[in-house]
Amino acid sequence: MLGQVDLPAEDAAVPRARHYVRDLLNGVGHPRTDDALLLVSELVTNSVRHSDSGRVPGGRVVVAVSSHFGTLHIDVIDAGSAGRQPYVSSGVSPDSGGGRGLWLVQELSSAWGWYETTAGRVVWFQLTGPCHEEVGRSAPRTNRDEKTDFPTPRTNLGGGGSRSAPKTIRDEKTDLPAPETGRDEKTDLPAPRTSWNEETNLPSPGTSRGSG
Repeated sequence: MLGQVDLPAEDAAVPRARHYVRDLLNGVGHPRTDDALLLVSELVTNSVRHSDSGRVPGGRVVVAVSSHFGTLHIDVIDAGSAGRQPYVSSGVSPDSGGGRGLWLVQELSSAWGWYETTAGRVVWFQLTGPCHEEVGRSAPRTNRDEKTDFPTPRTNLGGGGSRSAPKTIRDEKTDLPAPETGRDEKTDLPAPRTSWNEETNLPSPGTSRGSG
């Protein structure tokens, strides 16, 4: 659940509910925030004007907002009314001066409905569309090489740290693994390379020709 607000069932509850829901949805970046605000305003207005919550002292209206995999679900809960049930008026159009509340819910929502509980009546609606926060959570956290699109090696950026040395010793010129022969028995590193004199084709002074 993203949040829930409990408001007095009076006219001031309509803008308060709208502002509360707007702040919640701005935090997750839902693409249908405007539709949600319009429908919340219509349903809270119905609760204040037509339910027992708006007729008795201390009546309350609760708005609950949740989101699951991009589907926004909003409940508007009031005391209900024994003599009235939610229904969409016939002959309603965008130009109608009144009675458009549930017609708008029906036209704009992905799904809607109502049911009775021991606490009162719940009128709900859903709006589909991926939230930016949920898309961000699905993105991989590993840095990737721009050319190959493979994960890049991790490096230690902390003070005094160092990266692990590669297991294979590579030739400096070819960047290929060095031959496994000619290794120093104590260090297990390649033996020093022998430099040759180009004129005599003999080892240069100060270099090793190997054992023997």
